[in-house]
Amino acid sequence: MLRANLQIKIFIMCFLLFSCSTHAKLSVKKNKNNIDPQLHNELSENSKNIESLNTHLDSLSKLISVINSDLHQSLILLNNEIDLIRLRVDEIDSTYYQNSNNLYLIKDQINSLSQSYNEIAHIESNNKIEDIPPISELEFKNKYIESLNAYQNGNLKLSLSSFEYLISLGTNYDLLDNCEYWRGEIFFKMKKYHHAIDSFEKVLLYMESNRHDDALYKLATCYVYLGNDIRANYELDRLLRNYPNSEYVSKAKLMLSN
Repeated sequence: MLRANLQIKIFIMCFLLFSCSTHAKLSVKKNKNNIDPQLHNELSENSKNIESLNTHLDSLSKLISVINSDLHQSLILLNNEIDLIRLRVDEIDSTYYQNSNNLYLIKDQINSLSQSYNEIAHIESNNKIEDIPPISELEFKNKYIESLNAYQNGNLKLSLSSFEYLISLGTNYDLLDNCEYWRGEIFFKMKKYHHAIDSFEKVLLYMESNRHDDALYKLATCYVYLGNDIRANYELDRLLRNYPNSEYVSKAKLMLSN
């Protein structure tokens, strides 16, 4: 009898355990069925959002690429325009510089002719003869005037040979420094600037010459035409420093400012 009761109790306990287990499984399954659709909807919605964001990012990327391309082309065009402007400015500067040099050259030629006429007038009015050299002072002066006349008439070769003849005499005539100066002027007009420089530098060797400021100014002009601005500025500085009252001071300052 006791055994039967024990078996009944065991059966009842097993039944209760089974019922609880079944109820727990049904509860879990029910909760699972309630949660899965919600998660599914959220995941689906997130996926749609992600796809939308990716599409938007792709559009932005394409737009940025187009903008970058346009900016690149715009920069290229802008740089090309800047280069053209620089070239035009350089051309204008070059033209201005050339015109300035031509103006200087014309003024120098006028000044040279004026000086030559003044010298002729001065020499003709002063016929005093102090010494009797291999050729007389009067003969020297007359030859000098002939050389200047040839220069004024544009006969540069005849004028050059005449001045070189007078220089070759090698005596201490008062006009030798002038002969050397006009020799430089002739070479300058012939555009033989290196020969002109040689003559103008020799003028500076005549310590009592009144042509030093002329020679320095012409030296600077020769170096300008040779493209040696450093040496040109050096000669102009010498002119301004040593001959502050020279007629070339204003021209020298203008050349230095350019």
